Amino acid sequence: MIDEILEHALFYHTYGLSVIPLKPKEKIPIVEWGEYQKERPSISEIEKWFKDTDNNIAIVCGKVSGNLVVIDFDDTEIYEKFLKEVEKDNELSESVNNTWLVETGKGYHIYLRVDNDKPVRTAKLPKIDIKGEGGYVVAPPSIHPSGKRYEFVRFSKTTGHEIRVISEEQYQKLLALLERITGVKVEEEVSGENRKFRELTSEKVLKIADIIAPIYKEGQRHNVIMYLSGWLYKANVSYESAKKLVEFICDKFGDNECNDRLYTLDRTYGLKGNQPPEERLKTSSGLFELFKGSMSEEEAIERVRELEEILEASEPNPKVIIERLNYEKEIYAVLNFDRCEVLTAIRVDNKLNYKDRVIIGCPENVTAIISPFSQIITYDITWKIPTQKRSIKLDRVTIDEILAYLKANGLVLRKYQAEDVLNAILNAMLRKGLANTKTGFDAPGFYWHGGKIIANKVEIRKPDKQELKEALELLNEFVNVWFSKAKEQFVTTIKIGLLLPFSFTVKQKFANEKGFLPWLYLYGVRDSGKTTTAEMILHIFNIKDKYHERGKGDVDTEAKLGAILASDTFPHVINEGSTLFDKPNLNEMIKQSVEGFTARQRFENKTIIKEYPAYAPLIITANQMRITDEALTQKRLLIIRYPIEAKRSKDDIKEFREKVVPKLPKLKALGDFVVSYLIEHPEELTYDWVNLSKKLLEEAYKYANVSPGFDLNMLYVDSNEDDPRLDIIAVLWKKIMEAYNKRVEVTYENGNYVTLTNPIGILHSVLEARLLDFMVLKGDEIVFTRNVLNVLKDAGIEIDSLTSLAELFADYGFNYTHRRVLGKFMKVLSVKIEDFDRLLYDYFENESEESQKSN
Repeated sequence: MIDEILEHALFYHTYGLSVIPLKPKEKIPIVEWGEYQKERPSISEIEKWFKDTDNNIAIVCGKVSGNLVVIDFDDTEIYEKFLKEVEKDNELSESVNNTWLVETGKGYHIYLRVDNDKPVRTAKLPKIDIKGEGGYVVAPPSIHPSGKRYEFVRFSKTTGHEIRVISEEQYQKLLALLERITGVKVEEEVSGENRKFRELTSEKVLKIADIIAPIYKEGQRHNVIMYLSGWLYKANVSYESAKKLVEFICDKFGDNECNDRLYTLDRTYGLKGNQPPEERLKTSSGLFELFKGSMSEEEAIERVRELEEILEASEPNPKVIIERLNYEKEIYAVLNFDRCEVLTAIRVDNKLNYKDRVIIGCPENVTAIISPFSQIITYDITWKIPTQKRSIKLDRVTIDEILAYLKANGLVLRKYQAEDVLNAILNAMLRKGLANTKTGFDAPGFYWHGGKIIANKVEIRKPDKQELKEALELLNEFVNVWFSKAKEQFVTTIKIGLLLPFSFTVKQKFANEKGFLPWLYLYGVRDSGKTTTAEMILHIFNIKDKYHERGKGDVDTEAKLGAILASDTFPHVINEGSTLFDKPNLNEMIKQSVEGFTARQRFENKTIIKEYPAYAPLIITANQMRITDEALTQKRLLIIRYPIEAKRSKDDIKEFREKVVPKLPKLKALGDFVVSYLIEHPEELTYDWVNLSKKLLEEAYKYANVSPGFDLNMLYVDSNEDDPRLDIIAVLWKKIMEAYNKRVEVTYENGNYVTLTNPIGILHSVLEARLLDFMVLKGDEIVFTRNVLNVLKDAGIEIDSLTSLAELFADYGFNYTHRRVLGKFMKVLSVKIEDFDRLLYDYFENESEESQKSN
């Protein structure tokens, strides 16, 4: 991290940006930075500031950094609203969607440069700061005070994006757009006099002076005014009212250093010196600490509460939160950050007295997640427990779940009060801006909102024709060369795969119709291409990484599966995933996720239900088909079997890896085209994936001026006629009958056996008589030796190994193992005799059905 900070600082410098150091995990400069608003620091200064330190880093805006302006969105909902509006201006949208973008502690930073000789001034709107001349922004890879890291979403070194330059005219359009979405006119923060504030009445001035009287004494008067003026500024009290208050305080208490007090006020309001940054106004100790030094903690809390009522705003960075629970009895919930406890207090004779300790510890790093598709607010929260020297970190939990975890850890002291008190303090933290908020659309991917497809944290670009041509020519090659023996399987998988990133979008758009896209289940023998096809879908959307391709061990619990479902809206490949459906809880969770917005994890005590947003679809690969739940097999899963004849030789696989795998990233152009097309034509998005995928491919081939190398109507339809196992069983049954007929001396007449015996009885009699050298009865098992491969080969069926045969019949319990046969220890294929009986029963049942159809 230390080297990373220096590396970023030097890059910013070479990019023409002025940088300054900040305190670690804070937004406060550790140098006087006025000179760096006019001239960039030297490399030696940068190395001094950032080499072998954990300092945060800031980029100075304005002329010194090429007339840099940064739009700072403090709320993701406002940011999404802005993106929706900016799309209406193609020119502005092109710049905004292709410039540097940073995810911050609470929202986003959009970096732009304005082509203008005049400096771009700093300005402010509700939940939006415009950082220009005289301002700075915290930059990656700094750490936000909440502990969250500043991260680039788009950046020169990672995604190839540069800071876009816009004209003065475009900048004015941008400001007008921001005014429209906030309903507030942009006010430049050049000086305090241009900012609109509230006025304090004379009565409020008198009352504030009376409240601070016990602490306004020599030795701490400067601090009182510094903390108070910061509070006044954050509460939007006008400079004139604030000045009147300070002058009244000086006069009332005989303060001879009133000029110093007024200078502190002027600096806070940006009239003199460098205005302290926002974080500095949220002082680390504040008035509460000063009150506590002069009176009991309860009295200090009461005075802070009175100031909050007068100023109609909480103390910046408060040490205590007070929230009324009962108006009649004047009972309050109290969150004391210093003691890190949650308590209740009662107000008697204008004084708050602590009543009960309710919960041990206190919340920190609280983020409320407001989901547009659920009525329940969830929280990411860290509960600090100083007495135990530890913290409990909880993600996406409801208040009921928070309470359950606190109770389970023995932290709830008053269980009948705990729910009301916890609700009160979390709501107070949200209302006072002490907790972050984000919408449910925080995960990368695609969402349906306002009649459009919204792309979140996803780069949208339409490929040029040459890029798409190369991708489609590669697709043609796959169909006709590498997957020639599984064309329908491959084409069908790719067709629905093109739409899987929009699975959640489809569920949103067609919620009233309960429309959805099925997940994929690809199975077949090893090396038949099923996993490679799944990986191609990941390449198409440029997500071929360890996060999107997993093993069954990564999803074998509800919590693990839920974490993947909530991570983004893109497909995730789960290899060897057939056993997931053996677990009833996972089976149920998968059924919920395919069709619904959320998947639920129910804990054993049934009192906690954890919800995960069902954003991501799954592509499950397996060697066998083990799913028995018809609710999955009939509509929720698209089950595709890769035939045994599609199995590739080792030489083929080696050639594919050497010659073809390096080309797979070219498929990204196809994904880019699909995304850009659906973003431009959201009305075409539907759960009729068969026709939509065909349309997308037609448009892609047309745009690239390439002819499809296959029938775009091609579709896989499962049929027993294509099942190679039927041919294998037919050969084995022929050998069984030949041995049986020879033993009982029965001949053929008109192509039929004269003696009609139950197939199971025939099988058992042949095995008990040991008439077949490739098929031996041992106890309750049938053991196949390697000679069975020669028997099949003589009948024209090429199976390369017993392992492949075991995979092919895995759903009937065939295993590749070691057994002693005819006095020798060897590798064989084994199956329980009752499982082989079941296989024969299914075979003859199928033969009977086919015979009836033909008649």
